[in-house]
Amino acid sequence: MEPFQVITGVLVDEPDKILSFTDICHVYQIPEDTLTELLEHGLLGHVTKPLAQVDFDLHMVHRIQSARRLQGDLGVNTPGVVLVLELRDALMALRSEIEILRRHVGDVL
Repeated sequence: MEPFQVITGVLVDEPDKILSFTDICHVYQIPEDTLTELLEHGLLGHVTKPLAQVDFDLHMVHRIQSARRLQGDLGVNTPGVVLVLELRDALMALRSEIEILRRHVGDVL
């Protein structure tokens, strides 16, 4: 049996908190080349700024954390990670629309 790997990090749960590329790499112990690869594959959509100038909000941080879990826990490659997260976002949007429609139909009936 393999020993457990201890992972340390900082929980950022301030909606207005903005982190830099360097902050993300340092706080979440993500190698710069790994974060660069995720961003180049579209993890956060099309990034127009140089990566060193990108500011990360809480939503972006959560996507990066999810991406790292998919890579580390399930061994999903980078393009697969982006696809999984895009499909998850689409599913969540559809569920939200269904809930709105259910409420609307309930009001009509």
